[in-house]
Amino acid sequence: YSSSSASVGLGYLLLIPMAISGTFLKGQANIGLAAFASILILTAGVLNSIHNPYSSSSIFTAGITGVLLFVTALAFNILSQRIKASESQIQKQRDHANYLQRIGQRIVETIHTGIVVIDDELNIQLINNAAKDLLSHQVPFHSIRQITDLHKLLTQWQTTFVLPRTTTLNLGVNHDIKISFTNLADTNQTSIMLLIEDEREINQEAQQLKLASLGRLTASIAHEIRNPLGAISHAGQLMDESDHIHPGDQELLKMIHINSKRIDQIINNILQFSRRKSAVPEAINVCLWLEKFRADYLLHRTDDISLEFQKKNIYCRMDPSHLQQIVSNLVDNGLKHGNTTGNQRRITITANIDPASKSPFIDIIDEGKGVQVEDIDKIFEPFYTTKKTGSGLGLYLCKELCHANQADIVYFNKTAIQKSCFRLILCHAQQSN
Repeated sequence: YSSSSASVGLGYLLLIPMAISGTFLKGQANIGLAAFASILILTAGVLNSIHNPYSSSSIFTAGITGVLLFVTALAFNILSQRIKASESQIQKQRDHANYLQRIGQRIVETIHTGIVVIDDELNIQLINNAAKDLLSHQVPFHSIRQITDLHKLLTQWQTTFVLPRTTTLNLGVNHDIKISFTNLADTNQTSIMLLIEDEREINQEAQQLKLASLGRLTASIAHEIRNPLGAISHAGQLMDESDHIHPGDQELLKMIHINSKRIDQIINNILQFSRRKSAVPEAINVCLWLEKFRADYLLHRTDDISLEFQKKNIYCRMDPSHLQQIVSNLVDNGLKHGNTTGNQRRITITANIDPASKSPFIDIIDEGKGVQVEDIDKIFEPFYTTKKTGSGLGLYLCKELCHANQADIVYFNKTAIQKSCFRLILCHAQQSN
């Protein structure tokens, strides 16, 4: 209006604030502002045409400008809504990505499989709690260089970038880990991911499957054998009571009786093995448990069982019934095959915590000559025995029960005090199956 003519185009400058209002104002406020601006421009055009009757373009230019103001307001309003919708969608996707990232991080931290990501400089990029626990041995794990065998494998990969094969490493007594390797190469950096599993748990699961099928098979066979065996044993007893048996045949009847008894013992062991339930481990105070075991075991016996504890309280995690069966079997063997002092048989049971692995253990020491060196690697095999009356399943059953509880059993031919010893390496009470 002050320029006295709309032809100079000053009215078009209103498109800029109208574009801004279309961006930030919503709905009726945006249209109302465009209408208000259009009315002002038309009013200015009418006034200019009154003052200058010979100019007919003022009203036309004002009308065009008003239309452009409406178009600008609507266009920028629609554009603004689309931008806001896009930003909202992007924010939702960002939130969902963060949610998935948190879930992934949570899974990595809670999964029982150890995960380690290492770059081509052998620096640890990512490691979860399971990997730290599995790789820890004596001291907390901080660097790949702490584990010599693993460091050698990764050094070879660093040089050749040839993926190492799946391998099993022994980090101490009853501490074997299985490591698988996967490449994580991209355009910026070459990395390798290590998947670490507890070999004991893998063996335990495989052992449970094997024993389940083996138990069903052996149980059915044992039942089929027991009936004819009972008939043979009964017939031998009747023949032994007969007055018409030649004295020379008494030795044959004795052989029938001894071997029938041995087969019956094998059948009992097999049935006991096949009926064994899954381990239900619980925290046990080893010292208190051994004292109670000794009292119950010697209730109707005159044998000498001495207990020696290096600490007052030693805790393990194991199924009590399985521990009872293992220790009873080992004590029976120790008293049976150990040397005697007069008429009294003697055995020593000690309990302590291994200073290296921090695992509790029980030593069952007898006075016998021990197992021959050439037989040590075979004593835990099924049906292996050096005695004519043995079934060869006792130590095998002990080994399987130990594995079912993430424990182990080893034999020392001669201890520091020159005695034969079986050691039960137990699972720490704070560990879980």
